[in-house]
Amino acid sequence: MSNHFFLALYDQYWRVPGSSLSLAVDTVRRFLRADRGNISKAKKRLEETLKWRIDVQPQTKMCSTCLNEDLRSHYMQHVGWDKRGRALVYSDIGMARDKGHKSNVEHCIQVLELMEPILPPFPNDQYIWVVDFHKFSISDMNPKMAIACLKLFGRSYPERLGQMILVGAPRIFNGFFRAVSPFADPVTVKKVRFIKGPDGKGGGKKFDLVVNEFFDAETKAWLVAEMMENRLRWKDLARRKSWLAALITADGTRHGWWEQNTKRKSKFNSEAEEGFDEDKLAPAVLSEHGHDIRGCPSFIQTEACVRMTNFAIQHSSRGKLTNLLVCKSAKKSTAVPVNTETDRSGGTALQG
Repeated sequence: MSNHFFLALYDQYWRVPGSSLSLAVDTVRRFLRADRGNISKAKKRLEETLKWRIDVQPQTKMCSTCLNEDLRSHYMQHVGWDKRGRALVYSDIGMARDKGHKSNVEHCIQVLELMEPILPPFPNDQYIWVVDFHKFSISDMNPKMAIACLKLFGRSYPERLGQMILVGAPRIFNGFFRAVSPFADPVTVKKVRFIKGPDGKGGGKKFDLVVNEFFDAETKAWLVAEMMENRLRWKDLARRKSWLAALITADGTRHGWWEQNTKRKSKFNSEAEEGFDEDKLAPAVLSEHGHDIRGCPSFIQTEACVRMTNFAIQHSSRGKLTNLLVCKSAKKSTAVPVNTETDRSGGTALQG
């Protein structure tokens, strides 16, 4: 590595809020790996990212659509770890009510930024992204969204994506994927794998074959429970799930009880409701066998989940919808202690 190149970028990186010596060194090395040692390409990519981070400060942002429009706008979250300790991100395309490409990118950035401080050291400083397609439809085939997300991975988070596992993708998606692939980083595209759903539907390799390769029994059981519950109980349960509500209330087993109290006039809700009326609470729908949408039991006790919970509560107190839930949950314990024995992130103490 050129000393001049390293010192120039290192000097710029110090202007990024939250940077540190080890973080700066690791980041420069990661960008160099992404461009196979090509200094000019790595320099250009990193300079663009540094400017973006200084201008936007993405580590301070939370998805405004989830906070202000609909608690079920997006269904994408860090939920566990793979066998190597890499972060597991799970998303369900059909569960997301918001289809706008800008707001989905905003939510994606939130998820990625929350993971950054707690990722393990190289070579496990990556995430495995599992995407469930069980309710994929024409409305989800927005090329702007796909291209924006893929470019985000390549530009600002290179070498972070270990694998993207697409579960139960229908045949119609194959042509769409081929159409948007040329606009994405080739390295990112090569990391995409197709597998069948746990119900055997969709194209690709067998579900058990790939899932067993990456995840332990506990994490696999969580994935199967989540996916099958969303398939078998779509109308009465799945459509009422909200990760944000689960984090704020520290309970991912009860769903939809807040629906009457979080309605606002928006592109998602036609009715308006002011205040938090105890008499208008919707009956809660329970996940089966205590399934918690925040992740498996061992993950809920980790620093990563605590960090997400605290971050959600901090920002939700200012949200048009979520401030109601924060007030409702104020008397409850909204975060659990960090269990260092079960934390597989390799991270240090909570930051911020």
